[in-house]
Amino acid sequence: MYGKNGSGKTGISDAIYSYKTSDFSFGSVKAFDYEQNEIEIEKDNIFVFNENFTDKNITLSTNNDGINAIVLFGKAGDLESQIALKKQTIQENDKQINDLHLESFEEKGNEKSAEDAFREICSLLKINWASREQTIRSTKNKAQVKDDFVRELISKEKQKDDVDNLKSSFDSLIKAIEATKNVESKLPTISVILDFKKASFYNELVGTSFDKKASTDFAKEVLSLIESHSSKYLTDTRELLYNGGRCPLCFQEVSSDYCKETNLIIDDLFDTKIENEKNRILNNKIAEISDIDFIPYNNIISLAESTNINGGIKRLNSEIKKINDTLDKKAGSIYTAIANTNFEIDETKDELNSLLSKANEAILKFNEQVDKRNKNIESAEIINKEIALFEISPQLGRYNQLLREKDEKQKKFDELSSSNRILEADILNLNSKKANSFVALKEINDCLAYIFGSSKRLYLKSGDSGDSYYVYSKGKKIKLKNCPLAKETQFLWSISMKR
Repeated sequence: MYGKNGSGKTGISDAIYSYKTSDFSFGSVKAFDYEQNEIEIEKDNIFVFNENFTDKNITLSTNNDGINAIVLFGKAGDLESQIALKKQTIQENDKQINDLHLESFEEKGNEKSAEDAFREICSLLKINWASREQTIRSTKNKAQVKDDFVRELISKEKQKDDVDNLKSSFDSLIKAIEATKNVESKLPTISVILDFKKASFYNELVGTSFDKKASTDFAKEVLSLIESHSSKYLTDTRELLYNGGRCPLCFQEVSSDYCKETNLIIDDLFDTKIENEKNRILNNKIAEISDIDFIPYNNIISLAESTNINGGIKRLNSEIKKINDTLDKKAGSIYTAIANTNFEIDETKDELNSLLSKANEAILKFNEQVDKRNKNIESAEIINKEIALFEISPQLGRYNQLLREKDEKQKKFDELSSSNRILEADILNLNSKKANSFVALKEINDCLAYIFGSSKRLYLKSGDSGDSYYVYSKGKKIKLKNCPLAKETQFLWSISMKR
């Protein structure tokens, strides 16, 4: 269709295209034959080539050097536009990310450095808080200010009390702590002497005689002989009978039957009871008491008191030795009763226990002072932290503000970075789709050769990627805009027909 500019070529072509697509938004379109009869035309046989068609299906752009025309067709052109738009969005996101300057919050010496603000807080605590802590603990050096402690401290909220009241309470606690500087750790109480059996028990134990009734005259003679000697004599008698074959009474040789009979009598009279009684006596011996080391108790128990206690232990051990010696004697002479022992263990033990109970009362009172001191120290440390929060308040406010700014920018950074990752994935997908688009390059060039009468006058050549095409004329890349309008129109028309 030929005509002057503004003569209606585009309007008529748009109307025909509307008939094809049944889009009559601007009016109605009807078709007539040569005899003016209205007819229906097969819409699949209608093709419209105009400016709208080329705008929709063919994209002309320039490559990076700004010289060569790149021709993209149909979907490939649309994909390229989407890719370009997403790349532009990524560039805009990258600029926003750079403008965030997140590194400034970690950069030493930067006014936005949260780390510098944190170190400033630490420095203040090393001056004031650490000095007060040294006073509380009575140490030679100031307390260490560790990062974990500072983070735990600044996570707390200040109490409602004002700083002057806090300082006054702190001073009062320090006075109370200094008044008990010799009271640092608890001491164990001294064990009270075990409740030994009374002296009457031991008197009865050693005062009982051994008695056994003999059934025959010979047994009575054996019993009488052995009871008049020590228990060792019993062993000697048995040895004499077993190995020597001699009578324990007259020491003459006797028959084996005599030896057996005598030993049976001895077994019956003495064996089990003697051993049991000896064990019972010896098992009631008493272990001596060790002296008490009073050095840890020097500030609690006086020298006179400690001397009396150890003197009481010495006297008790003397009574213990007296009892033990008597028990040994009784075990060695099981048949003889021991009287008039005069054991005084009851009075000695009670006297010592009384001294120990008094000492333990002093120890318990001391331990109460330790508990009170520790409570004062704990309270002073809590107040010291509260005072410190007042002292670092301006620096802490600035530090928290920087952290909030950092968190906000970090959140924005994460959002932009996430958006870029999605866009990059979209571009990768679009490039994959674009790589699958193609044109019939040979047919288009044949058409151009036919139109211009030469295969070298104007033709397309594929780029390295295979998804874009460059315009050539006589072996050189050209800008399509340099072609005369008629040639450009013919070029686009030939491409459209072959597609």
